[in-house]
Amino acid sequence: MREKQQPSSPIRAALYVRVSGEEQKIKGLSLEAQQERLEAYAREQGWIIVGIFIDAAKTARKNMHKRVEFQRMIECVKRDEVDVLLFCRLDRWFRSVADYYKVMDILNAHHCEWKTTDEEYDTTTANGRLYINVKLSIAQNEADMCSERIDVVFDSKIS
Repeated sequence: MREKQQPSSPIRAALYVRVSGEEQKIKGLSLEAQQERLEAYAREQGWIIVGIFIDAAKTARKNMHKRVEFQRMIECVKRDEVDVLLFCRLDRWFRSVADYYKVMDILNAHHCEWKTTDEEYDTTTANGRLYINVKLSIAQNEADMCSERIDVVFDSKIS
């Protein structure tokens, strides 16, 4: 997969699970459902699971440094303990274009890739990278709109 591995070395996967408070109620996005899908996918690929990182009731839009498990996972990447990050959907990982590129710098420096189980992305082509940017921009916009709606509700309660 990467030049640092011997051809016969198994792939070391870190599984990342995240839900915001409201998403925990949505079928298929629960912590358990995501973890089950990720573990099954990693087993099917013959990958070794080196860690399962779960951020419950955490937003992916604001301050990624508040996602404790996400930060622990990135530290594993920096120690070259992970070959691939696995998560269900791109919006489980990020809802911020800027944060995505900050983390991609770290992943590239440590020859770590990422993959989703529910979506297909190709970061090797210009069109693939554009698609990721569009998807992240839409996710970021959805999170921003939700935040604005919540602000309006709180403002109306205060008035």
